[in-house]
Amino acid sequence: MAAIVAVQINVADSLQAGLIRFGGTALGAALGVGLLLVIPQTPLFMGLGMVAASIVCGYLVRYTQMASAISIAAVVVMLTGAQHLASGYQEAISFGLMRVLEIAIGVGSAFLVSLLLWPVRLVDTLRADLGMQFRESARLIDCLLSSFLDKQKALPYDIVKGIESKIWDSHERVTRARKHESFLYNY
Repeated sequence: MAAIVAVQINVADSLQAGLIRFGGTALGAALGVGLLLVIPQTPLFMGLGMVAASIVCGYLVRYTQMASAISIAAVVVMLTGAQHLASGYQEAISFGLMRVLEIAIGVGSAFLVSLLLWPVRLVDTLRADLGMQFRESARLIDCLLSSFLDKQKALPYDIVKGIESKIWDSHERVTRARKHESFLYNY
């Protein structure tokens, strides 16, 4: 499941999704194991512990994209780790660590597939889109200049609206490419 979540359309997005999934799972497993070790092992307190974990994750939604991965991992570790507590606390802790290891293997394999088998680089798709935006901008400038020379003929107010949103999307993709692909590829 982690590999399916982490595989994205390009290398930068795969790396970002994998880091979010792995980091969230590690934090969630730590939260789940911590709650298992602290709260009494009764159905009431286990339920309250899961509610507490959900409240913490609900609060974290404002600050991190890892909140759902943290929540899922914490609840899974608490539910299944509680079964292992009868064998001792080491079993519950090792179960949490195994959960993190499983996610690491899934995320790592998804990243390797993205990087080695189908390496669609974000910067390549960005270059193609920027070429189309350049041509569209040139067409709009020609239209504006022709309108001005034609006795300042009126144009629709939103003539540049379509290209404006594409420019901001490109800006966001440049940021992602620099953040996630720049250490993998030499541009």
